[in-house]
Amino acid sequence: MGYGTGANRIVSFKRQSALGTIATTSGAAQLRRADFSANWNRSTIENPEIRPDRQKAMARGGMATGDLQWSGPVSPGSQSGFWDALVMGAYQSAVTSGALTNVTAAASAPHFTRATGSWITDGFRLGQVIRCTGWTTGGVSNNSRNFIITAITATQLTVSTRDGTAVAAKASGDSVTFTAPGKYCYTPQSSFLDAYMTFDEWSPDVDVGGRDEVWWDARITGGNFKADPNGNLVSQLNMTALAYQKGNAQYFSSPSAISATDVCSTSTGLLVANGTVIGYATGIDFNIDLKPDMPAVVNASKYPFILASQINVTGTLKALWFDDTFDAAFLAETDIGIYAPFFNGPGAAAEFVNIGLPQTRLFSSKKNGGITSTVREYTYIAGPNASAATGTVQSTMFVQDSLAP
Repeated sequence: MGYGTGANRIVSFKRQSALGTIATTSGAAQLRRADFSANWNRSTIENPEIRPDRQKAMARGGMATGDLQWSGPVSPGSQSGFWDALVMGAYQSAVTSGALTNVTAAASAPHFTRATGSWITDGFRLGQVIRCTGWTTGGVSNNSRNFIITAITATQLTVSTRDGTAVAAKASGDSVTFTAPGKYCYTPQSSFLDAYMTFDEWSPDVDVGGRDEVWWDARITGGNFKADPNGNLVSQLNMTALAYQKGNAQYFSSPSAISATDVCSTSTGLLVANGTVIGYATGIDFNIDLKPDMPAVVNASKYPFILASQINVTGTLKALWFDDTFDAAFLAETDIGIYAPFFNGPGAAAEFVNIGLPQTRLFSSKKNGGITSTVREYTYIAGPNASAATGTVQSTMFVQDSLAP
């Protein structure tokens, strides 16, 4: 008789076409994970009757849900099927300028200036990570290098690099193309994405019936990202499933293998606040709560749907006490845009996952005591950026994944 082990368990998932329609058996992908837990819970309906034998009357079972939780290091492309569901917004079309011959590169800001056309119209936004190709001679080092946009107008881009490498100056005339690698998604102001998924847990080492568990009509209800020094960018996602079934055969019989893409490390990350690279941050986390609502109904053992009522993003930013940047913003209630790309290697064109909060406000400030380096800790709440300045994402949050398909 075999005993189930997490090491041998295969967890796969696939996006459903609609609520109430379990995903088809083909086209699923194995899920990279540090942990994945899934449990089916049924509410208890107590029977309050008083019995003459002084024993408690038997309860009944009510409506049931599956409580699912995934956690693990973030790697580009590996969890891209989750990020749009988390922010309730579909991935945007790939951003590109097309070939341009009127762009001048400069070593000082603004770094890339075009004579005509508009970066903003092309789809570029503050906080995005971009790359360019086509530079020749003295501008070659600008090719295939990650830049993060720290300021933007219709004709000008100011950028920073993770390693501080300067932009190589070059006159216009080269045929250059700018792109925002991969795709990005954000919480829209309308037309929200209601994404339901099917998860399959296959335990091949269990040699009795019921070794396959399928959770479907599952929806992300919240989660977090966490970045600490000398660690990985890690994420945890909370999900609720409305349907559950067991079997003795693997439901997703041929899921694609897990990717081998390196994970994103905090040692190759970047934190930008209001257009300035913060080189003294000691940690940041992002907590997302979608305020799920599941209305109970009579004559049913299953909740009809899960409504993501509102995206709420809060978190904590920690930084060595180096200057008064964050305290001044805290005291004046000044909004700050926070952008945090994390790369999966030190290379100039390393792949990445980029988290953007165009509008945040600090709500507390405290510091540690003792003889060690002084670290100030700020709590923040992200806002909708509804009246956004030109060139920013009008949203509470966006995620850019360089390997999102």
